[in-house]
Amino acid sequence: MLKLILILGLMGLSSCTGTTPDPGVTCPDILLSTFRLTVTDSRGPLPLDGTLRIQHGAGCEFYSIADGGVFPCTAGERIGVLFCKATDSEGQLVENSASAGGAGGAGGVGSGEIAALNCDVYTDGAATASFWRGAEKLSKLDLTPELDACGPKTVEVTVDLAQKAPL
Repeated sequence: MLKLILILGLMGLSSCTGTTPDPGVTCPDILLSTFRLTVTDSRGPLPLDGTLRIQHGAGCEFYSIADGGVFPCTAGERIGVLFCKATDSEGQLVENSASAGGAGGAGGVGSGEIAALNCDVYTDGAATASFWRGAEKLSKLDLTPELDACGPKTVEVTVDLAQKAPL
């Protein structure tokens, strides 16, 4: 009986050693975005009828430059992975009334032209980003997450619509 208890005890200890985190790793206490996506157009400002769509395992949502907010691709879908801010050529936030409440996706059009769309995407997995002007798809990019000892780490991606590919 004592032999059985010792064997089970050793089995229990050995199964715990694989789950103990490395004490040398310090992980941040904040949730990091899976992707930080910047959309620009080296030919000039982004189109006011532009949208950035993010398709991910849990659904699809898009940021509308004209409305300055994030919306589900299909009615009834939940949103909550895409948070964008529109900036001018000097990197200053360009706001409108849609962003005043601080909703997800805050940022949008105001008196200035939109030079860049800066978005944090919280998917914890792969996603597809596409930028549209009206009904025309200008760019599509498959996003692959990177992991470290703490989990997903932020992958920074810049897309220049003039090149239709990530930089």
